[in-house]
Amino acid sequence: MSRLSSDAAVRRRFKRLLQTLLIAAVTAFIGYVSQLHQGIPAAQQLQTPAGSYQVVDTADGDTIYVSMDGIKEKVRLVGVDTPETHHPTKPVQCYGKEASAYTASLVKNKAVTLRSDTKQPNRDKYGRLLRYVYLQDGRELNELLVTGGYAFVTNFSTEKKAALQQLQAVAKANRIGLWGACTVITNGPYLQTNNVAQ
Repeated sequence: MSRLSSDAAVRRRFKRLLQTLLIAAVTAFIGYVSQLHQGIPAAQQLQTPAGSYQVVDTADGDTIYVSMDGIKEKVRLVGVDTPETHHPTKPVQCYGKEASAYTASLVKNKAVTLRSDTKQPNRDKYGRLLRYVYLQDGRELNELLVTGGYAFVTNFSTEKKAALQQLQAVAKANRIGLWGACTVITNGPYLQTNNVAQ
């Protein structure tokens, strides 16, 4: 092989490498722009690594705080909603304190495993991570809250919506938890409880 043809082969390989890098850069840029158009900052779209995290606090029945590499992250349980206890414009709702106490009893100061939902963003509009939360024994907190009548299933599309709705139907039919203690009303995409059962 002559030196001339060898140089030409090197140039072709270099050109192909540059084309590949350019395509990758353009693809990454398009993905970044797409995330911005969805109103979700690109940094928030990055998935946190799978693994075990220590729960350092609980906010209420459906929101916990975990330590991730020394950073306190707020985690909102995906697919479920518990009655309010700390809402700035709403009073404490029926069964809210029970839901908060139940969640705290299961996870506070304990390690949990977090899993995201492919049908939901990484974070909600408040910057909270949206996750399924698994206890050390493998049980899922999101399911336990619905099964025990501590939480409603949200109307948002999630991987586990149908399964959670089946659990909710059983709890409701048997008047478990809030279904027997509270009056449940619809409030937009959410359910909420009144303080007096009827």
